[in-house]
Amino acid sequence: MRIVFARKPVTLQEVLALARSSKAHAAPHRCDEIYVAAEVEVNGGEWRDLSEWMLGDRSWIRDFSARNYPARNGVTPCLRVTTEGVDYALLINPSGYSYARYVAIDPD
Repeated sequence: MRIVFARKPVTLQEVLALARSSKAHAAPHRCDEIYVAAEVEVNGGEWRDLSEWMLGDRSWIRDFSARNYPARNGVTPCLRVTTEGVDYALLINPSGYSYARYVAIDPD
């Protein structure tokens, strides 16, 4: 699937605004073919922390990056993040880092 990512968003609001925007496919946003390589469900506190400061280092993102999932025929591996009580998921492509470098809303 092809996804539009916010680059280095500070808060979840930036990601949500991009997802609602009709200009989402315009530069400087990244549009990639992705596959979900791993999933993680975080607790409510971790979701709030992520929502308020996406640039913070997180051990579970570091663990994902350390696994060094390969691109498959040019398709980028992503981490799917969910939490109880929220009806959408986030797709994170940390690009080897321990923070949410590229973030999108999962369309599924």
